Amino acid sequence: MTVFIAFDQATVISGYSVYRDKDLITYGKFSAEGEDLLRYSTQKEHVLELIEYTSNKFPGEKIKVTFEDIQLQQNTTTFKQLAQLQGALAVGVIETYPDIDINFVFASEWKSFSKIKGRKRAEQKRNAQAKVEELFGVKATQDESDALLIGYFVSHREVSFK
Repeated sequence: MTVFIAFDQATVISGYSVYRDKDLITYGKFSAEGEDLLRYSTQKEHVLELIEYTSNKFPGEKIKVTFEDIQLQQNTTTFKQLAQLQGALAVGVIETYPDIDINFVFASEWKSFSKIKGRKRAEQKRNAQAKVEELFGVKATQDESDALLIGYFVSHREVSFK
């Protein structure tokens, strides 16, 4: 079995989901406050704690970590912050868990897989929440919904191609 941990990372509130093969195990969100570098450090600690908890819960099982890749939109400052956060998280995982596979997925990949439509970001966020409610019967926040669907995408893609 493979355990998939997926993150919809953001500099303040990040969503996560954990799947064991195609089965959803848990999901949630965590937050960080303060100056940029302090928030990145706090986010990294949350990510590492979740990986440690998951690896202890499923000893001996392969763990794969997925982050949503960043994309340049209109705000270059936000893009820069997300790039810094993504680097901090990836390096933190690699340094702490060198045997864990890390990958990045584009939003367009998981949205296409889950059939999330919408011209504007807000509409896509609402549609992701509706899809999560349809798939799992839960009312999740926007951050949680994105993480749930990222995990859904990678777990189903990987398990289907074994």
